[in-house]
Amino acid sequence: MILRRRRFILGGLLAGGLALLAVGWRLTLTPEWTVLTGDQAARQLICRTVYRKSTRRAAWCLERLLRDAAPGVQVTAMGALAYRPDLQARFAARLRELTGAGDAEVRAAALELLFQHGGMEPAQWLTLALAELRDPGFCERHPAILAYLVTQCQRGDAATIDWLLGRLEDPTFDDGGALQAVLRFPDLLGPQRARLAAAYAKAGRSGRRFIVAALAAIDGPLQAQAAAGVERFTAEAEWAQRLDPNFQIEMQEGELCIALGEGAGGDHFWRRHEYSTVDIGKAYYTFTLSRAGPYQVWCRAWFPDKCGNNSLLHLDERWLQWRDAGNDDRADLLRAWHWKRLEREVDLAAGRHTLTITAGDDGPLYDKLAVLPVGESFNPDQPPPLLGLYEGAVPTAVSLSCEWQCQSRGSTQSLTAWVRRNRPDLLRGTVALTVPPPFRLLSPATVDVEFATPSPIASAAFQVELPAGCSGGEAEVVATFAAAGEADASGTLVLGVNHDWYTTGPLAPADPRARTLVAKTDLLPGELKDGWQRYPESGYDRYRRLDFEMAYGQQQDRVVFLYTEIEVGRAGDYVSLLTLDDNGYVFIDGQRLAGRQQPDVGEGWLMVDKVHLSQGRHRVFAWVYQADVPEPSGPDAGRHSPNHWVFKWLLRAALHRPAPQIHSVPVAPGWFYNNMEYTAVE
Repeated sequence: MILRRRRFILGGLLAGGLALLAVGWRLTLTPEWTVLTGDQAARQLICRTVYRKSTRRAAWCLERLLRDAAPGVQVTAMGALAYRPDLQARFAARLRELTGAGDAEVRAAALELLFQHGGMEPAQWLTLALAELRDPGFCERHPAILAYLVTQCQRGDAATIDWLLGRLEDPTFDDGGALQAVLRFPDLLGPQRARLAAAYAKAGRSGRRFIVAALAAIDGPLQAQAAAGVERFTAEAEWAQRLDPNFQIEMQEGELCIALGEGAGGDHFWRRHEYSTVDIGKAYYTFTLSRAGPYQVWCRAWFPDKCGNNSLLHLDERWLQWRDAGNDDRADLLRAWHWKRLEREVDLAAGRHTLTITAGDDGPLYDKLAVLPVGESFNPDQPPPLLGLYEGAVPTAVSLSCEWQCQSRGSTQSLTAWVRRNRPDLLRGTVALTVPPPFRLLSPATVDVEFATPSPIASAAFQVELPAGCSGGEAEVVATFAAAGEADASGTLVLGVNHDWYTTGPLAPADPRARTLVAKTDLLPGELKDGWQRYPESGYDRYRRLDFEMAYGQQQDRVVFLYTEIEVGRAGDYVSLLTLDDNGYVFIDGQRLAGRQQPDVGEGWLMVDKVHLSQGRHRVFAWVYQADVPEPSGPDAGRHSPNHWVFKWLLRAALHRPAPQIHSVPVAPGWFYNNMEYTAVE
């Protein structure tokens, strides 16, 4: 009996010990355990997933990560907090503390998060931001903060405008977006007229163009016309006072319109804020209302499919939710021009307003916009009269349209520069196009343009060639409009050359090769011998995405693996821009850079990450999974599959600024580039 009891006790102790070991093992796998015991690299890595946990668990982890002793952990924790808007008010006080941290990168991350999601009075964060931006190096490393100040300029903030004018005396300052925004406020510029004139001698090229336009806006005779106001109007979409890529002017079924071929994956919360830095396309329309009241907003649109029927709309600082635009996909008319109500009712004050269309879904096109008072019946056959075409306070602008954002090697494409004049007496001028290598201009670099009444836009076409055999990368094309010998406006467009991707093609997740590869974070060139091939040229769309459906046909429950190599000419911090649908990751030299793996993701929104790269050659390995989602049936049959399997990855100096020091290199030693193909050396 005693022996039996001892065995029972020993068995119980053993079972309890095993249970404790199991509990301890499970505990080591939790984010909480990593936050408490992990090294700095582990604590930074956990920030990639901790925001997906429950509110209680995410808050517990972020509370400790935001107070971590390592600045790198604090910065990545703030990146995680950006994905949890429900927790941001809880940590607003901590973010305000971090704006005074000793580390500049921590201060910058805290400022960016406060800009995006509130928690600090504008006067406070403006003071902090302007102090930081006195350092040119800080501006270079954190263009997003400069972008937020551009938004303040667009709102007419006097302190920001005063800071911007002070920078004009620095000949290296060249931020056309901020300067263009300020031109909308001649009343704020008026008292600065003498200061502007005095700054001309010291200003750089961009600053001088701005000063000339600012003096014209201050002295312009058209301010009375702008102040007259309207109560109802229709605006031609292509007559936007300013277009930013990826919006561009195109022709669709006989209608000149604006097109958004590549969006950012819908109206996710982190893109709805007025300070959102995920800006890959905007169209601006400025108008003055003569009467305050509730108004309705309509558009004449062409939607390619049920995943391309939505954009993000702002009136001044208010986000309009397109309440009628995408609630019921089955009710949308596709592949035909039609009128659609965007907003049933929005209260607007009398005076000046700016309506902004921001990139959302892929593919929508817009021909017209209409604004009229609530209570009036909208007649699509007789829309309100056209909006006045000119306003002296809005500068002349230039935008560029291309056939291919990423041009094929050995091909030629047409680029069109569109000039939107700001006054009717501006009748003619010249457009000059600057095209950096490896692209070459085949047509004359300067083209004369004339404006035909009553249109406020004119265009100039150029032919651009991309030689065969050039390496992958990006370059910025610049178009400058000059009237009477003076540069009046400029616009830019980033053109790309695809990296030299190698791929496995689509594999089933259960395929032994897929199981082996998905567990990897790195590949060596020697591992490309079996089953890897050059990604087909036919698999790229015009927006530089690898479209696996174009390459391999309709797919579901498949994974594709990719490999390339890049050369970095200068060590530094770069911005990674990743779009993929549905899930996947990008690794550089075995380190995970960007991506996601979530069961509920079905749209390819843009993911922005920062990365430090050393000088030299780097290996890039990626995989992209397409979910097991069948083709729609019933009323949705034939309205395009949700299986939009795409991948696009860019490395840039900043969101809209390419990094010419990064280019692709031949995929592997033992292979050489010969007439567009890689050939093995025997």
